[in-house]
Amino acid sequence: TPQSQGFRLSFGGSRVTDNLTDTKLFSGGLPRRAVAYVIDLAIVGFISGSIFVVGLFIGLMTLGLAWPLVGMAIALVGLAYPVLTIGGPWSATVGMRLMGIEIRSITGDRPPYLQAAVMMAVYFMSVPPTAGLALIVTLLNERNRTLHDILSGVVAVDAKALESR
Repeated sequence: TPQSQGFRLSFGGSRVTDNLTDTKLFSGGLPRRAVAYVIDLAIVGFISGSIFVVGLFIGLMTLGLAWPLVGMAIALVGLAYPVLTIGGPWSATVGMRLMGIEIRSITGDRPPYLQAAVMMAVYFMSVPPTAGLALIVTLLNERNRTLHDILSGVVAVDAKALESR
C-alpha cells in the first residue's frame, strides 16, 4: 500500500522497519514485557536495598551526613539501570533479555544511550504520575508500543524473530 511504502521510505527500510507488518516480531510481547518489568524491578530493588544497607552504616558513622548521598545513589540506580542496559550492546534490560525482548529504534538500529535516556525520562513523566494509566496506550496499537516507546521512537521486538531475519 502507498502508506506502508511511505513508511519504508521515511525510515530507511531497515530489517525492523521492513518487517513492521510481520506479527512475529510483536507476538506475545505484552505479557513477556510485563514479566521482564517485574524481573527488572527485583534487580533494581536488590541493588537499591544493598546500597541502603551499606549506606545505613556509612550514614551512622558520619552522623547522618552521608544519608542524602545514599538517597541520591538509590535514585541513580533506578535511572541508570534502564538507560545503560537499553542503550548498551544488548538493547535490553536483564529482564528483557531473559524474556527474549529487544528494544530497537524505529529505524531498526540499536538505540543509543541518549534515546534510551529520553525513553526513560518520558516513562518517569508519564507512568508514575498517572498510576500506570498511560500504559493503556499499549492496548490501543497493534505493535503493543507504550507511550514512552512512541514518544522516544523505539519499538520492543521479539529477539528470536528479529534474529531469524
